[in-house]
Amino acid sequence: MDAIEVLADLLGFNNGVNTDEHTENETKVKKLYVTGDMVNTYVEVSGDANPIHTHVEAAQKAGFAKPIAHGTLLSGLVFSALVELYGHNLSIMEFDVAFKRPVYIDTNIEIHLTSEVTEGQSKKIKFEIKTEKNNRLKQAVEGFLVCNVSSAECDVENLEKSLLIAWLAKATAENFTGIAVTNLGIEFQGQQVSREMPELELNHGEINPKYGNRKTLYKGLSKQQDEEVYHGYYIVASKEWVNRS
Repeated sequence: MDAIEVLADLLGFNNGVNTDEHTENETKVKKLYVTGDMVNTYVEVSGDANPIHTHVEAAQKAGFAKPIAHGTLLSGLVFSALVELYGHNLSIMEFDVAFKRPVYIDTNIEIHLTSEVTEGQSKKIKFEIKTEKNNRLKQAVEGFLVCNVSSAECDVENLEKSLLIAWLAKATAENFTGIAVTNLGIEFQGQQVSREMPELELNHGEINPKYGNRKTLYKGLSKQQDEEVYHGYYIVASKEWVNRS
């Protein structure tokens, strides 16, 4: 199987769609178990081999109890949950996420999606991921999606956008090791995207002397036409964030 097929199976894009009716401001929930095998497969697809995701010693050296799931893997699971819980006709155009605490491997999670009032052809959906901590579920991730409402099915393009985010994980991992991204934002410049890895341009900000983190702006350019595919930002973890694990 090629990368897109592996990613579809991993994230659950091949699952059926929940056809239950839903109303605005209603929260829908998908429950999952994040395994080490899922993380290892994501490493192969994304190319993000940061050892904090796969090796206990590296994770503990970075301040975690054990290996943690990729933030972009969790993001892809949100994309898949959107399709499963809301149907085939929402094209993801904007995605913004804050990782509040790590999600460890071999952990139960819940993805909560809440749709807001649709404005024209745009729908905003808030989400959060809850993870187990001390036998209780606590918020680990929160953010929002902005989607275009389409008359056509959008599953394939949303899956391709999940692949673009996976490749973004590889690019960020090549610029640091032993720490994690705490915030990520991305805006896609069209509904149709290529399955070719874009050229990435990075603009690193200054390290915040108070918190020890750093914001980086980025944009992805198509290799053939030199057109912008997406742009956004990410913030690298501070020591304070790691201590929340």
